[in-house]
Amino acid sequence: MNANEMSPKSNPRFNRIKIVSRLFRLLIGFVAVCLALIACLALAQSINVCLGGKAVHGESMTVQVLSPGELPANFQSRADTVTGLPWAVVLLVAVRLGLIAYGIIALNRLFKLYERGIFFVKENVHCVNAQGWSMAGCGLIQIALQLFWAHKNFSLDRLGIGLLILLIAWIMDEGRKIQEEQELTV
Repeated sequence: MNANEMSPKSNPRFNRIKIVSRLFRLLIGFVAVCLALIACLALAQSINVCLGGKAVHGESMTVQVLSPGELPANFQSRADTVTGLPWAVVLLVAVRLGLIAYGIIALNRLFKLYERGIFFVKENVHCVNAQGWSMAGCGLIQIALQLFWAHKNFSLDRLGIGLLILLIAWIMDEGRKIQEEQELTV
């Protein structure tokens, strides 16, 4: 029997994995839809504020982060900012949101593979690897944002977790290669 095939004994275990994977995929989808709706609402409120509307403290998701006197020294005017945030910060946050979306898509793909009974193959390693790069990228952006605003304490947790996930993906890939070599050995 091939190591990637399911034995009759493992069928109840496989059914549990299928159910849990399907539930997590549904949960991931629900959270993604909720976050997208919140982002759309925040964007609509931001557009309203940019067009002259008022941001009500405590009721609105849109706030003016910086007053004109609080701009960093390297920004000459409000023209260098978006709704009170410097363009560099907006760009970094946009890239970070893209990395988070990439990580969510990879996680959903991983659970889809688990649901199909595919466990120790190259595609799984790619999904775990994508999770690691997504988390490490978010950690690097977090450090860049902390450097930009000159925070005294740095948080390296996301970068560390991302690097740990990349290490686990590498170990999974090496184990997969060893398993493939052993299957070819007579």
